[in-house]
Amino acid sequence: MGISRIHHGLDFSAIAGRILRLIPSIAAMLIAASMIGSASVQLIIGRAAGVDNIPIVMAHRGGSETSPAGSEESFRQAVQEKLAVEMDLRKLADGNIAISHDSTTQDYIQTIRGSSVGTISTQVWESLCLVSSQSKCYNPTVFSRVLKDVPDSVVMAVENKQDEVTVKQLEKILDRSGHRKNAIIESLDFSEIQEAAEDGFRTMYVVHKHQSIDLQAVADAGTEILAVSSFYSTALAGQAQAVGLHLWVWTVDRPFMAVRWAKAGVDGLITDYPLRMRRMLETNYALTHGVSIPQLFHMSLELQAWLPRAASRAVSVKRRSEHALGLRAAAAELSRRFDA
Repeated sequence: MGISRIHHGLDFSAIAGRILRLIPSIAAMLIAASMIGSASVQLIIGRAAGVDNIPIVMAHRGGSETSPAGSEESFRQAVQEKLAVEMDLRKLADGNIAISHDSTTQDYIQTIRGSSVGTISTQVWESLCLVSSQSKCYNPTVFSRVLKDVPDSVVMAVENKQDEVTVKQLEKILDRSGHRKNAIIESLDFSEIQEAAEDGFRTMYVVHKHQSIDLQAVADAGTEILAVSSFYSTALAGQAQAVGLHLWVWTVDRPFMAVRWAKAGVDGLITDYPLRMRRMLETNYALTHGVSIPQLFHMSLELQAWLPRAASRAVSVKRRSEHALGLRAAAAELSRRFDA
């Protein structure tokens, strides 16, 4: 008897047909898994649909996938992949500006532990070794080197830690290096955000976990981006956009969090793993909209390059829908190129 016969109430022909129809999706998931790593396999299989928005993905301290965060190599890799980059500034003993998230070397410098960054000279700073699983010594870097490595086509968020560099000093540095147009001045200090916005700079106001936020006051101050912890409610995305703000979320290192916020329509994600997150979101988007997996190699660069240009202007509710349509149009165009 063939499988087309019905046996004990089961239509084997129908069952076989369903299995055959699932093969392309299973194959796509397996290819996606090989692209983005085993950590995200369950996410892709479990949530293979629903992402209509690919946020801008920003490399936190340059990212830490191929080299330690805060090294010059990490920023160069991010730039090569056309990723937006984020960095924290602290003054060294000789007045130079270091790229350093923490005020001491306790947790991330393996050659000197527990020293204050402000007591270290530039020469010593650039000779230290960042904590790394690799045998190679990766040196921490300084702001001036990163400014040379980052082109004006890459979005760059700069956070001044503990007011160690004044807003006016930072503005002068960005102007002299030709980064006014692509730089975002980022701060936890609302007065600094107001000052930079009044001077015509793009700004990002960062708030702590569970801090109450007056969205209208933030928007009225002239800031463009509100950055919050991933522990806030995703409803905040729509609320922020309703008053003309972009909403970015930090630090998103878990795939389910990235998908959760992307589905809510967030504008940007700050993560230590930007390449993995971007590929995972693009894969999810591709599966949602029927874009073939091989096209991700084309979409990865082209769509991400399109997004920063779109984000350089204020996003209204109307433009949010145009943004989604633009992504679909871009995917369709890439599909035609790929098929040709």
